[in-house]
Amino acid sequence: MKNTKTPEERMDKVVANWYLEDFMMLGAWSMVEKIRDPNQKTIGINAKSYPPSISYNPNFIDSLNDEMLEAIMASECFKLLLRHPTSRFKTPKEVSGLASQVTVDQLIMKNLVNTEGLKGVVPMPADFNLPNDSFFEDYFRRLMENLDQTQKNINKMFGPPPSVGDEESEGGGGGDSEDEQDGEGSGNKEFKDQKEALKEYMNPRSTNTDGWGENDMLDAEVQNFVNENKSSSKRWGKFTGDFLTQIVAANTPKISFKEIVRRFNTSVQTSKQIITRMKPNRRFGLDVPGRKRINTTKILFAIDVSGSMSDSDLAE
Repeated sequence: MKNTKTPEERMDKVVANWYLEDFMMLGAWSMVEKIRDPNQKTIGINAKSYPPSISYNPNFIDSLNDEMLEAIMASECFKLLLRHPTSRFKTPKEVSGLASQVTVDQLIMKNLVNTEGLKGVVPMPADFNLPNDSFFEDYFRRLMENLDQTQKNINKMFGPPPSVGDEESEGGGGGDSEDEQDGEGSGNKEFKDQKEALKEYMNPRSTNTDGWGENDMLDAEVQNFVNENKSSSKRWGKFTGDFLTQIVAANTPKISFKEIVRRFNTSVQTSKQIITRMKPNRRFGLDVPGRKRINTTKILFAIDVSGSMSDSDLAE
């Protein structure tokens, strides 16, 4: 039975519930515009557009039940709050998208694993030989260390990458029609059921990450939003309540290694003066010994050998 509500009405209903259940989700969703995009197969953040937006395929929204729609919307909000689409985006795109999806799925999908259409299409750490409860940068590094195996695992779960001809032929029939408002005939990709839609959304080779890239303004807005609300427990609810620490840590300003090295270089240098006959005194000539300035540096190198550091960390 076709849903009588438009995709926008269904998403607005979820957002209205967040007003009472999770203010942080509400704030993140409200930071960006929501735009129908015929080039977007599912839904994804576009940090390159002005203003930043969440582009979506109305057919994708229609293919999801209410519970799964809320989970997908929350997933996009988590990516925004963790700043995956902006400051943490790296190439290759598909590895960056996979690392982000694995990180967020542990937060959002762990209670929905038995939902129709999720089994076998949600990338979890065990599927890619990754540890549980880690973070984006760690997952990205591990996936890149064994890139060939990563590609094989992606192919196993989502199939081989489409050829250029296949990509051009995907989507609904082009052109305008009276059903365009509902997403049919608007050029958007169509799905036969929820499982097919979710598989496309979870696929790191899909269009979800096409709009990812640096955006300092959006980054600053997210940082300010998190910092302003991190001390108010009432604003962290249904989804974000258990992951306040991870979100706050992701928005903690990075330390500039150049500044640290500069200050370190200054702090370890000391100087002293010694009396010497080899240098004439500027005021009294050879009758009085001169003074020579010597710069010295004292640095102690220490290595943790307790076993808490791995060989790779020690090598770095």
